[in-house]
Amino acid sequence: AYNPEDRALLSCGSCTHDLCWRQLPLGNFQMGDTDNRVQVMFTRALLVQATEVSRADLVAAGVADASVQRDCGQLCPADRVSWIDAVLYTNALSDIAELPHCYTVDENGSVDTTEWMVTVTGGEGGSPYLCEGYRLLTEAEWEYAYHGNARNTWFCGENATCLSAFAWIDVNSNNTSHRIASLQPNPMGLWDIAGNQAEWINDAFDVNVRPEGGTDPIGLAYVHGEPRGFRGGSYFNNEIDASAWERHGTFPTNRFDNLGFRVCRTVFE
Repeated sequence: AYNPEDRALLSCGSCTHDLCWRQLPLGNFQMGDTDNRVQVMFTRALLVQATEVSRADLVAAGVADASVQRDCGQLCPADRVSWIDAVLYTNALSDIAELPHCYTVDENGSVDTTEWMVTVTGGEGGSPYLCEGYRLLTEAEWEYAYHGNARNTWFCGENATCLSAFAWIDVNSNNTSHRIASLQPNPMGLWDIAGNQAEWINDAFDVNVRPEGGTDPIGLAYVHGEPRGFRGGSYFNNEIDASAWERHGTFPTNRFDNLGFRVCRTVFE
């Protein structure tokens, strides 16, 4: 049977189980750039997929693969994934692992996904941190996964040229995505957190509203039909998009050749 937490045969080549997932410790960090810095505290550790979700991962979970970037075969990161596609995948993983869903999807009797209502489930207030199943990272979790407590513009330093060893972006990608984990991981042990595919996050997005700090922040209250966030830049983007603080969003039903995702789950042990 497929175990979502044993991806060695699926996407990590010859790596071992613990190279495919990373447990990030609970703790505090400062989120945001110099002009918009807030303090964040996490009350639980987080298990984060060490790679972006691959085409092989979608197939193994019984989810349709609509990816167009296929030069690296099944080990290409999945692309053309909408936010709704991504949360349906996380629910599929939760089913396989016999864990609760972190998202409730109401199709409203329509095949048009723009009509679908998606609710983040969990504990009080729909906090994703209180859900035991698989889900997308919150924006705060994603930024912590990107560079931990470091304050550099890029996790590898203040000179963007350092990205060449870690990230597939416009200057080195030949305008295509690449096999997951084919460059070096960041200091948190995560591959392609910058570049290759941009990554959907859990949070709603408003370009005029900066993330708030606090304990286990969940971001903006979501309004149906409004954008969801994505981070990290892609093979198509420049070094600014691959930086720690660059933020973007788009409508949750949109699909792009350079937008994928990675998953996580809260650690309750």
